Amino acid sequence: MNLIELRHNLVKEFKPFIESTITLKRKTPIWEQEDQRNKLIIVLNGTIKVSHMLPNYNELLLGIYNSEIIIFPAILNMENNFSSLFRISTLTECTLGTISAPTFKSIIENDFILLRNLYLYHDYLCQKVFYR
Repeated sequence: MNLIELRHNLVKEFKPFIESTITLKRKTPIWEQEDQRNKLIIVLNGTIKVSHMLPNYNELLLGIYNSEIIIFPAILNMENNFSSLFRISTLTECTLGTISAPTFKSIIENDFILLRNLYLYHDYLCQKVFYR
């Protein structure tokens, strides 16, 4: 399964669990590298830019993504927060669906295959950082 198929399947699995939606204007930061967030975010429509800040403060562009992408470039810590590994911002107006960390945690605790696919998805994204 390639990244696009995996992404589409994961979004389809998570859509029923979306608790709220928000709309952001273009060029709005969704989160900065090392930000703490208590939600999983799914881009329902719009275009986002994902980048990684290098130690020398240069920004490495990892990708530009259209609609139906899970923003899961993060580590879930024990306080039910996500620690972001990347900087993510909107390039166009975007509608985002959110799933709280406790809800997300309960979903993945009950679905091993979904958890495995999330790890695979995260690996695809991280390969762009480490193999460039």
